[in-house]
Amino acid sequence: MRRNAVIVGALLILLAVIARLLIDLAANRGFDSENDSIFVIKKNTTSPEVEVFADEGEECADISPAIWLVSDDEGNSIYMTGSMHALKEEDYPLPDIFKEAFEQADVIAVEINNVDSAGIISDVEVHGSYTCEEGDTLANHLSEETYSALCDYADENGLDMNHLDDLMPWAAYESLEESSETVGEYSATIGLDRVLQLSTNIEGKEIYSIETLEEKVNVYCDMPDNVLDLLIYETCTADEEQTLKHIDEQHEAWRTGDLEAFEEYTYSYSEDYTEEQLEAREEYYELFVIERNRRMVERAERMIDEGQKTLFIVGLSHFVGDEGIIALLEADGYTVERVEY
Repeated sequence: MRRNAVIVGALLILLAVIARLLIDLAANRGFDSENDSIFVIKKNTTSPEVEVFADEGEECADISPAIWLVSDDEGNSIYMTGSMHALKEEDYPLPDIFKEAFEQADVIAVEINNVDSAGIISDVEVHGSYTCEEGDTLANHLSEETYSALCDYADENGLDMNHLDDLMPWAAYESLEESSETVGEYSATIGLDRVLQLSTNIEGKEIYSIETLEEKVNVYCDMPDNVLDLLIYETCTADEEQTLKHIDEQHEAWRTGDLEAFEEYTYSYSEDYTEEQLEAREEYYELFVIERNRRMVERAERMIDEGQKTLFIVGLSHFVGDEGIIALLEADGYTVERVEY
């Protein structure tokens, strides 16, 4: 499978990030006295594990990720950049333009606030059930090939197959998040969005969660069985060496700002796909990338129009392509300038 490993690796890292958020919520929750369905999360004042920005006279990392300045006709503007949710230590300190964009911002907008929340967060509600109804099992929702691959994966990774059998496909897929937060030299603890959020807390700036945790979880809940079947199969059969190789290629495209290459990695398909798998992959992109792009753009435009000084950061895959954030903003009449540095 040509570049499916990139998707698998990225999804596992993203799931690990969400898992970390849920664990943090459980560990730090404190019920509000007026409504015990709402809880307050303690402000996270942990320092990033890397030096995010260079001090005066220090050298920055030799990287040049894409960063844009987006403006409306009234002169309001925000900075936008694409993240990789897991990076290497050598990617820091960030180039000076990132320090400039960060320092001018009152608000750091991210896909989801996964380090803090100094505010009030509602309990997550999902459209469907986590577990199968009585008499139903996970095997009824997956192909024989995928279910067999999942059994092998569970055995190799110490997962409880009896527990998995009780789950709906989206919940079973989410359970695979127990994979490590690291892949080779890449770590989700120093992903670009995470370290900027930690820096935001220390500086006393505001973190804006572009998507709610409920919206994020429901992306998976809304996926039909055929899409989840493909995702589970690819996760369970991914070759670790190939996954790392392709993440290296994706990282190279990110660090050099090569958007064409990153778009190819984002939207490429396996030459081995059947027609049914191809349809499932197209549906996955519509649900996981394109629909979320539209939601992100709507919220970005509101921030621009309100004149908020913002650094807007989401996964780089959301920026590329004809239905990416950049194209959608331009179609709505906003001026998008890539910053040269």
